[in-house]
Amino acid sequence: MDAVSKRIQLEQKIYEQVKRMYVMCRDIYDYAKVTGTLITIH
Repeated sequence: MDAVSKRIQLEQKIYEQVKRMYVMCRDIYDYAKVTGTLITIH
């Protein structure tokens, strides 16, 4: 395994983690938006 493919693998790993975090944050944001709306209505 040469240095270039090692770096590419690492970057893909980091990208996957960032993507997962982004999706999680988006879900939490959407959930907060929905519950916030419900709280505002009541």
